[in-house]
Amino acid sequence: MSDIRDEVDAIIDDRPETYRVFTEILQIDTEHSVWTFEDIEADTGLFCELVSRGIVEEQNDRYSLADPTAVNVALAHRDNVDYAENTELATDRSRSDVSETGSDDDNGRRHLNDQIDTSVDRVMKAISINRDRIFSVVGVLALVVAFRLVAVRSVFQEDYVLLFGNDPYFYRYWVFDFVTANRSPLTVANGIKQGEPLLVATLQIVTVLFGGGPAAAEQVLAWYPVAAAVVCGVSVYLIGTRLSDDRRVGLASAAILATLPVHAYRTSIGFADHHAFDVAILAVVFVTVAAYERTSPTSISQLLELTPWILLAGVRIGAHALAWNAGALLLTPLGVYGVIRALASVRHDVSVLYR
Repeated sequence: MSDIRDEVDAIIDDRPETYRVFTEILQIDTEHSVWTFEDIEADTGLFCELVSRGIVEEQNDRYSLADPTAVNVALAHRDNVDYAENTELATDRSRSDVSETGSDDDNGRRHLNDQIDTSVDRVMKAISINRDRIFSVVGVLALVVAFRLVAVRSVFQEDYVLLFGNDPYFYRYWVFDFVTANRSPLTVANGIKQGEPLLVATLQIVTVLFGGGPAAAEQVLAWYPVAAAVVCGVSVYLIGTRLSDDRRVGLASAAILATLPVHAYRTSIGFADHHAFDVAILAVVFVTVAAYERTSPTSISQLLELTPWILLAGVRIGAHALAWNAGALLLTPLGVYGVIRALASVRHDVSVLYR
């Protein structure tokens, strides 16, 4: 949904007069499930662009909006219908003023300068918007990290790294066993193969990347929950933004996660248990679900576009089962989701197979 909305925004920003075209297409699409090119007032070039960008899709020599909700949201973020008319009128007046004064060469230079100024303004506006988005995401992730560092002085005491709780020392034992045994980081000890092999293997690999010694292992064990919290924060932001098509919802969701006591405790610095690893993987699983939740594939080609997300979901589900010996319990919501999605597909006459 976000992609189509961005495409609509880009077209309207570049050509404000298309606002009225999108409004008309949205109205016709709401009244009729499919329509023809003759039903709308749009030139061939613009219509071909809408089809090539995936905003409009063809269905048996007829057409429909690929995502009417995304188009509606893009139009709703504009002031009103007068937006296009006022902008077009101002442009026409500007061109008229230029044509009435000065020579043709002067008019050409002025028109070229106006185009350059307009292009520069658009680029600067885009940079400003992207910068603000980046700063807002970085800011909320900094909030996530800040709430996980409350106990930093309790963890790092003189030359010691103290972990919270008893269970984290179980994983510390296996990581230190790896360090002293000088095994390959992809090889886990026999005593952990039937428990949580993926968590231990991941900690071993990261330990090797940071030097491979006991000191590196201590730092990895202490900081890994905080890194997992950042993964969760990014995932929640993406899920909220995707499902609501509003980045503010994504930011608010990540901010709520930052201050959620249970999550903050289980992903706190020094809490090197399996919980942080589990919830980070689970968050990525549901990012993949959200990625195609707003899409309703009706053909093999559209389904193939979603294949990377589906494969990623499968890999992460398998990883979750290897991360904790009871990890499958946390995947129960996926089964419930599958049943509800199938029933909803039947109700809306959508292929259950594709969904």
